[in-house]
Amino acid sequence: MVTDSGDGPSRAVVTAVERTDEGRAAEIVRGGGDGAIRVLHRSAHFLVVEKPADLVINTQKTLEHPVTVETLLRRQLPELVDPAVQHGFRFCHRLDFATSGVLCLALTRRAASAAQVVAKRVRQSSSTRYPRSPASKAECGGELKEAFGPPLRPARKCYVALLEGHVPLAPNNGIEVDLAVGEDSRDGHQHKMCTANEDHCVSPREARTRVLLLRRGYFHARPASQVALSLLTGRRHQLRVHCAALGHPVVGDTTYGGADAVQHDRMYLHAWALRLPTHLEAINVDTGGEHPFCRLPAWRDCGPGDDAVGSDGSDLVTVDRVFEQFECPGLFLPWRMFVRPLQADQIEERA
Repeated sequence: MVTDSGDGPSRAVVTAVERTDEGRAAEIVRGGGDGAIRVLHRSAHFLVVEKPADLVINTQKTLEHPVTVETLLRRQLPELVDPAVQHGFRFCHRLDFATSGVLCLALTRRAASAAQVVAKRVRQSSSTRYPRSPASKAECGGELKEAFGPPLRPARKCYVALLEGHVPLAPNNGIEVDLAVGEDSRDGHQHKMCTANEDHCVSPREARTRVLLLRRGYFHARPASQVALSLLTGRRHQLRVHCAALGHPVVGDTTYGGADAVQHDRMYLHAWALRLPTHLEAINVDTGGEHPFCRLPAWRDCGPGDDAVGSDGSDLVTVDRVFEQFECPGLFLPWRMFVRPLQADQIEERA
């Protein structure tokens, strides 16, 4: 779904692709044509864009990453740059370098605060063991609550991914992963996360993810699964770490996947949709009626002779349908059913 409130173009274009020294793609604005970065929604309060894969949002390391989401937006929409804000824009959330999809920016301080209040409602579900600071509580329940009224539903995000292997489920059934995630303390792994069952895991924090199987098949002739993912908490690399812990890493994930991950042109993780019901306006945006991995040329559904089941007979996988399924806990089996019993016991002891 691409929306426009009338005060800006519904699509901003980026046309040329420049390769960095690592061979990763970075989009550069050169005007004209149809390109990779789209403006999905623009209003007086928010800007929502579609971030390309293999692009950082912003950074201080400009020599290492000369092209970022920030630099692209400065060229495309210079009238929205706020010189009072570091990097010129208020990003409401983050996406990993390799992840593509929906990215929301607040255009005013008031909008940023409104988005923060809604986002904190997601984190509250996991704050029992890790309480927020008194300042955060006062901010969320005091001044901001008075400014924006009673709390609304929490923010909701829907990701889609290709996972290695056949997830052992029937389509439209899922797994709930309740597995703490912490930092990897090994040398050379400063930016890597890991699960609580690993000896090198430092300061694990509660993390919960729902994995919904959409279909199974073959990608480049190798077993693969199309899944939708929902974050119930927001830890660094949470989706990628949880999928890898299940034994089904994201296709093309060179950090948490197998040795052949480097053979793929990208990591196949995409932020498909965002629901952000703030008091200023309700954001209801997705990058398209179909998720971007459903019709890849190299994809083939499982056939009648395969051991795995392909789809449930319905090709209609809509954002609304997936969000409805995420709201049905009975569809999601506990992750402990999908790992070795010894590993599950170790995880519970560490947690």
